[in-house]
Amino acid sequence: MNNLLFIHGAWHWNGCWYKIVNSNLLSNNRIYALDNCGNGFSKGFEASNFDEYTSNIQGLINNTQGQFTIIAHSVGGSIASFIANKFPSKIEKIIYVAASMCAENKCATDYFMEEYYFNFMREQGLENLVIPDSKGQFIKLNLADKEGIIKLFYNQSPEIYINIALKNLSELNFGIPFAYRHNYCEEFYSIKRVYVECTNDNAAPIVTQRQMQKAFPGAKIYTLEADHSPFFSKDQQLSEIIKKEIDAVNFKF
Repeated sequence: MNNLLFIHGAWHWNGCWYKIVNSNLLSNNRIYALDNCGNGFSKGFEASNFDEYTSNIQGLINNTQGQFTIIAHSVGGSIASFIANKFPSKIEKIIYVAASMCAENKCATDYFMEEYYFNFMREQGLENLVIPDSKGQFIKLNLADKEGIIKLFYNQSPEIYINIALKNLSELNFGIPFAYRHNYCEEFYSIKRVYVECTNDNAAPIVTQRQMQKAFPGAKIYTLEADHSPFFSKDQQLSEIIKKEIDAVNFKF
């Protein structure tokens, strides 16, 4: 059996993966989906550095036999890269889903604090929803603007899952996964990388996703005509991609 670790993005919680982790396509795997520090059931927890922020994930990896495939969404990609760099022998593959795939000496804010991104937000009428914090380390979100949140994250998602998500989003009070600048060990570069791009994404525009792919080449690319939340809007297709990549891990000469 494979170890699959699902990492959610900013403001979200582990339940956003519900449809994926319960897919029959993935039923023969050990599945782990933890809440990031400050979100979900970890709401209220604080961290001063990335080791503290990922202490639950590090504990899981240290105490679990075998390698992991990590499936990471949005800024969860930065978390996945940090973990893989810390435990390169324990990570077989990273699947980035519309995620922050940061190149060497880059951080997520390098891609999401640039002029193009905020021009895109203005074009979408979301400039009052997505606001940089005073230090430019992460993005604040006006969670009271429900219509804006839906347009940003769930513009193609079914209403039933939108309603669940809106009840489970939480504030982001520190920018560790956004502002962390990655410097990778040599072993990190042997880890297989897959990127699932979402062409109708308003939170991580396709231009930004492809900018990250270009800056950090070598990932296998899949394309979904999906919003920022394909675990809701394209769950079957995303499950099939994950299954295909797991099967590729198992099929070794």
